[in-house]
Amino acid sequence: ASRLMDRFWPGPLTLVIGPDVGVALRVPDQPFTQAVLAAASGPIHGTSANLTGEPPAQDGRTAAARLGEQVDLVVEAGPARLGLPSTIVRIPAVGPGEVLRVGGISAAEIMDEGKYTIALVCTGNTCRSPMAAAALRYFLADRPGFRVVSAGIAASDGARMTDSAADALVAAGIPVPDHRSQPWTSDLAATVDRVWVM
Repeated sequence: ASRLMDRFWPGPLTLVIGPDVGVALRVPDQPFTQAVLAAASGPIHGTSANLTGEPPAQDGRTAAARLGEQVDLVVEAGPARLGLPSTIVRIPAVGPGEVLRVGGISAAEIMDEGKYTIALVCTGNTCRSPMAAAALRYFLADRPGFRVVSAGIAASDGARMTDSAADALVAAGIPVPDHRSQPWTSDLAATVDRVWVM
């Protein structure tokens, strides 16, 4: 959830968080709404501008026509910027998110950004960590929602995996990746959920 918030908020993303039905959270990037949120002393509780089962309204005029006297005020701030509703993602207590509705952000973008990332770190990133990363990718191949990276605390950019590490993978029946070493940096650390050091 925090990775999706950092990447896509403010923007066309709704996150459904919590048990049972949960609560839907949104931080729109529409200027008028941003001004209202900035002026408020806390979060604003609201509902969608459409009735259940109807397509999302793309402008204030359509919302007003559909909702009629059920609302006291409609602000016409222009059409939806992308011409699409927000993408809705359910965030479970454990595991990857589930895209409930595709809108302004594609399902592929959501699933890629929302993957649980594991980093395997050694010294040079040419033998132990890339070999372990290849093995972990192999064993997680049928479990979506994971990304595996490797790095080295004293690695240079672009070195290939050692022949002995590649031979060990072949002997174990694990595909040898087209690996290029990379250093362990604070920027890389900020993108991972778990670090295993060897």
